[in-house]
Amino acid sequence: MWHPQILAGEGACPPEDVGGLGGYEEFLEAWNDPNHPEHEAMRQWGESQHYRDFDINFRNNLLKTCLKIKKVKQ
Repeated sequence: MWHPQILAGEGACPPEDVGGLGGYEEFLEAWNDPNHPEHEAMRQWGESQHYRDFDINFRNNLLKTCLKIKKVKQ
């Protein structure tokens, strides 16, 4: 069965209430740098917001699964 696929991508959407563009830049700095003083706190907060790095395989599997469920419900 054919289904849409994501071919390329990078990054993820900002978590809710991250503080605009500047807040997102600060968040990413701390998220990606294990030596950043706020790294662990940002990881915990980001994970509580369901933030994760962009994973093309995860997203394609999610898309495929959602489309299968929709087809079954029709």
